[in-house]
Amino acid sequence: MSTYGPPEGTPPEPPERPPGPPPAQPPGGYGAPALGASGWDVGSALRYGWEKFRANVGAVIVAAIAIVVAVGVVQGAGYLVRDAMGCRGTSYEDCGGYVSLASLVSLLFSALSFVVAQIISAGVIRGGLDLTEGRRFTPATVISPHHLPQVVVASILIGVLTTVGLLLCLLPGIVFSFASQYTLYFIVDKGMGPWQAIKASIHLVRTNLADTLVWYIVGGVVAFLGFLVCLVGAIVSVPVVLIGTAYTYKVLTRQPVAP
Repeated sequence: MSTYGPPEGTPPEPPERPPGPPPAQPPGGYGAPALGASGWDVGSALRYGWEKFRANVGAVIVAAIAIVVAVGVVQGAGYLVRDAMGCRGTSYEDCGGYVSLASLVSLLFSALSFVVAQIISAGVIRGGLDLTEGRRFTPATVISPHHLPQVVVASILIGVLTTVGLLLCLLPGIVFSFASQYTLYFIVDKGMGPWQAIKASIHLVRTNLADTLVWYIVGGVVAFLGFLVCLVGAIVSVPVVLIGTAYTYKVLTRQPVAP
C-alpha cells in the first residue's frame, strides 16, 4: 500500500502561531462598544420606557408617593427643629451664626436630606435596571440603600467637579455633567468605586457620543414637557425617561435587556 505525502525536498509547514493576548479592556471592565453599532435608537428607548411604565404603573405611583413622603418627613422635621430653636429665617445667620447649635442642627438635617436624596436616586436606578433584567419593580427597592457609601461619594465628586467646571467658562461643567451621567448606573449595577464609575461613564459616553447626546436631549425634553402639564404629566414622563435611561445604559454596555 502506498502512502501519500509531500514530495521529497518540500520544506515542512511552519507550526501554527499561538493565539495572541486578548484585547485590552476599557475602564469599567466591559467590552468597548463599536461606534455606530450599538443597536440603540431613541424610539426603542422611549417605547421600552412607556411599555414598562404601563405594565408597572401602580407600583410606580406608590413609589412616587413614598419618595414624596420620605423627602417631606426629613425636610419637615428640619423646619420644625429650626423653628423650635428660634431660627428666624433660612440662612445660618438667622440661626445665630455658623457655629451656633441651631446652625449645626440645620446642617445635620441638610446632610440627612442629601443622603435621603442619594438613597432615592440609587433606588430609582436599581428599579429601572430590575425592569431591564426581567424583575418586578417594587416601591421597596426605591427607598432601600444600594451601595450608599459609593453613591454618596460619587455624587459629591460629581457636584464639586461640575461646579468647578461651571466656574471655568461654563462649558467644562456642562460637558462633565453630561459625560458623568451614567456614574450611578455603574455603581448600582457593577458595584464599582466612585472614581472608577466616573471614568466608566465618561468612556461610555465618549464611545457612544451620538446616542448618549440624543438621549440626553430627548429625555430632558420629554421629562420637561411632563412638568408643563400641571406637574401631573411628570408622573408619566419622568418614569418613562428613567426606564429609558436604564434601557440605554444596558444596550450601550452590551448587556441583555429583558423584553
